[in-house]
Amino acid sequence: AFGDWLPQGQVNQKRIDAILMLKTIRQRLADGLNPKKVSFSFAYTAMWETTYRRRAKLSGPIPFESLLDELRLSGLSYARESLCALERFFAREEAARQGVTVAQQDPAEARAAFCRAHNLTGPEALASWSQMNDLDEAGLDALAKEDAQIRWVHSRARFLSQNFLPDHLRLTGHYAELRARAEAKQIFLESRGLQEPRLDDAALTEERLQEWYRTEVRHNSAPQESADSWEQLGFNGPDAFRRALLKEYLFRRGQQPGYFTPAP
Repeated sequence: AFGDWLPQGQVNQKRIDAILMLKTIRQRLADGLNPKKVSFSFAYTAMWETTYRRRAKLSGPIPFESLLDELRLSGLSYARESLCALERFFAREEAARQGVTVAQQDPAEARAAFCRAHNLTGPEALASWSQMNDLDEAGLDALAKEDAQIRWVHSRARFLSQNFLPDHLRLTGHYAELRARAEAKQIFLESRGLQEPRLDDAALTEERLQEWYRTEVRHNSAPQESADSWEQLGFNGPDAFRRALLKEYLFRRGQQPGYFTPAP
């Protein structure tokens, strides 16, 4: 008897529940349901981060491990790049801990800020860069938002992190060389009374100084890169950047015989 009843009498409770749920959602939306607000925030885990970072790479043309192998074997410092990636991770985590989000920001605004920060001028340059870096529209917007969070952390932690630079330079072997050059520059400028140089002291205009910086220091970098470099290089403002450039210009020219009249 049970066998005869079962084909017609069985109940698909999951189906009934799903239909009821859809009807309830439709009715509540029709009644003007407001978006749900929660008091908790999403917490990243190591597994989620790994899945998120590799989601596009798993199906892409280049396996993630192959990309890492190229970095390890290319002569670039794998340790340095890994440290930068680690710093980026902790900066993003700190932004999340502080509740800094750009979810409410206009995507076009976030993208424009990203382009300015990375010297991507115009839609064609951005499209070409995105294609070379395997990013679709969604991936680009996600990266732009993340980059905004990280730049927010950098801007607030810059002065604290600079205190760790001397020890970092000692460990990387750059401290002694940079210190010797800074000392030589200081001695030279003091001997010429140029501790606070002006454009007149170098007989340059602002445009010529920036051009010299692009061609001789940065080796033909883009003009936009030069104009925006002061913030990326950690200067407090364009005046501090100009002063550092003038000191460097006068110091380099001072090494040329006959450029300066010997001090009395």
